[in-house]
Amino acid sequence: MHRVSRALQMATASRATAEDGQDSMKKLALAPLTFLPLSGNTSYLASIVASAVGFLEGYSAADLETDVDLVRDPSGKLVAHTQLKFSAAEQKKLSKSESPYTGVYDKHITDPEKPSYSTFFEKGKKYDGTNVRFFKQREAVIGKNVGDSVDPRKYLKKGDGIRCIAPAEHVEKTYHKPPVDNSSPFREGAPSGDGEGLSTGVQYDTDGNLISHGDGSLGAERSGEEGNSGHGSANDEALHVHGSGEYRADCRGGDSFSPDATKDFVASNIVEMSNMVPKRRKVQAPLPTSRKSFGEPPAYLSRVRKEIAAEKAFVRSLEETKVQRQQEAYAKYVYLLPREEHQKLIQDLRRRNDECVSDLRKMPFSKDTPGMLKRKADLEKTVSDIEIALKKLDRDALFIYKDDPVNGQWSKEAALKEAQRYAAHPH
Repeated sequence: MHRVSRALQMATASRATAEDGQDSMKKLALAPLTFLPLSGNTSYLASIVASAVGFLEGYSAADLETDVDLVRDPSGKLVAHTQLKFSAAEQKKLSKSESPYTGVYDKHITDPEKPSYSTFFEKGKKYDGTNVRFFKQREAVIGKNVGDSVDPRKYLKKGDGIRCIAPAEHVEKTYHKPPVDNSSPFREGAPSGDGEGLSTGVQYDTDGNLISHGDGSLGAERSGEEGNSGHGSANDEALHVHGSGEYRADCRGGDSFSPDATKDFVASNIVEMSNMVPKRRKVQAPLPTSRKSFGEPPAYLSRVRKEIAAEKAFVRSLEETKVQRQQEAYAKYVYLLPREEHQKLIQDLRRRNDECVSDLRKMPFSKDTPGMLKRKADLEKTVSDIEIALKKLDRDALFIYKDDPVNGQWSKEAALKEAQRYAAHPH
């Protein structure tokens, strides 16, 4: 109810601001108001503000029923009394703390249907062999569990089935080389054997090769169809037996036959290649070892050595110059106190110390004037300074450096280094 009264106050405040302006609205908003004087067209503004306030507070304009009653205050002015009426459902809404936004969102996109299958493994669920997650349930099982349906007797044999076509049988042709007969008439130069036609119808040369004429006839006494048919058949048989038909002895075919069937071609090729002389090109580049400068150090090497030696000499000269300048600076700002000057300085300090001590002893104790006190303090300070100086001079060597603002730091360090170097070497 507090929020409703607040909405009423804002609605009534808007009525007063119809003519008074924004300043009156600020003044009225600072205090709770229930009855406000009417001015201008306040009923329209009150309905607008009431609907706006109701929307911001979680209510619509239809939920608020506004009744304006005109009454008179004690001073006699007309005032407006706004009353709000709510139904039971609206009061129930007011009693709950809800969000100020009362809009209802209608989902236009429906949720997708759950698929009939899932690739995720569900514990306790039994899967068949077609499921993609079957291997999760059963270990060491790949593929579908076929059970007893596999029978080796039903396996498809080679050559069975309509898709199996027997390939064509491959017949290899082999050639058998005739045996070598050392007693062959080809090696002796004259044919011999059981057939008489070999000696009469065929002639051979000294190498054992058959002699053939230009017309294709064999033998000197054989031409055309003349002669004995028995001799011709014997000649054909002899030619076939000794390999002068389709194939030659070297497997290339022909009418000639090589009697040297025991030749070692590998050894022959080796000997032939070893005796061959390699061909030289007409225009051949000279060998690198044939030039005159071969084996001698190159000219640039001596030049580079000279340059390196010159650079080393230059660096050495720079270092020597640096050391020389450093020694000159040391001699100017840092130097060893000579022995004669050292002894003379000690004697002068001791004489001065004796004089100051004698002056202190001669001063009276009864007179304590300011002048006497100052004189005594100066003498005591001088004596203490002389004692400190004598302690410093009571050494074998004494290095002096200039303690000026510019060169004081490095000269002091240089003096310490010189003192350490002097102490390291016995004197």
